[in-house]
Amino acid sequence: MGLINLLRPDAELRFGHRQFDVLAQSIVAKLGCKSALISISDGAMLTAVGHSTPPEGSRSLPAKDTVCQHTIQATQVLAIEDASREYWLKDTLTVKAFGIAGYLGVPLKIGSKVVGAACAITDTPRKWKECEVDFLSEIAQFASDKIELPLVKAEQIELAETLLQVDSVVSALSHIATETICIFSRGGRLLFSNANYDEKNGISLQAIDSVEKVELDGLLSQVFTAEHSNFQTDVLVKHQHLGNISASVSCEVVCNDLVLSRWQV
Repeated sequence: MGLINLLRPDAELRFGHRQFDVLAQSIVAKLGCKSALISISDGAMLTAVGHSTPPEGSRSLPAKDTVCQHTIQATQVLAIEDASREYWLKDTLTVKAFGIAGYLGVPLKIGSKVVGAACAITDTPRKWKECEVDFLSEIAQFASDKIELPLVKAEQIELAETLLQVDSVVSALSHIATETICIFSRGGRLLFSNANYDEKNGISLQAIDSVEKVELDGLLSQVFTAEHSNFQTDVLVKHQHLGNISASVSCEVVCNDLVLSRWQV
């Protein structure tokens, strides 16, 4: 789930535009600038989740038309005295449309990843002071922390749902003693294997873990496409007694994001 979806006004895990708007308004009040934005990058678009003057219409613009794109790309503070006099900025759509002169931008980071920017804007040239950079940096950090919360909650929910799926599949397969079976996540992680996996075929879990990291990476992605809801192929695995041997593996999607695979050697 993307950041924009998590932060939209009707999202269950939202932080909410209103509180981001208040943060943007605090920037204007403290720095005495014309306007302020807290924007999130969503691919080619930039969405102002916080706006000092909340618009009635869309909050999104193509990133290429904004100054904040440069803050995000630079991954560091960007202080511009007069954007209209900078050759690499003066023709930017928002600079011309909104008469942007002074610009101060600080990237929003979650861990080491830049996810957006907080910025202050003036319509007259301005030399930014160090204390102003420090203040905007504190707001950017606070906003980043708030943005991270719904992401963490979403990951927790996704993990809980996956565990429930695994539990239901494992329960259904626990009685099977004649087949070698394992379950992979969509990302290729080995989640479950029955005891028969080791005892009957002598294929170690370490060997299978190695297989799913290499040979199965491409297969699992194909399994999740409509035209490949199931897949069968031969892969080379390390047998604990016989060395490298060829194994036949068939995969099929079960419970949305899980792949059931059956192995024969």
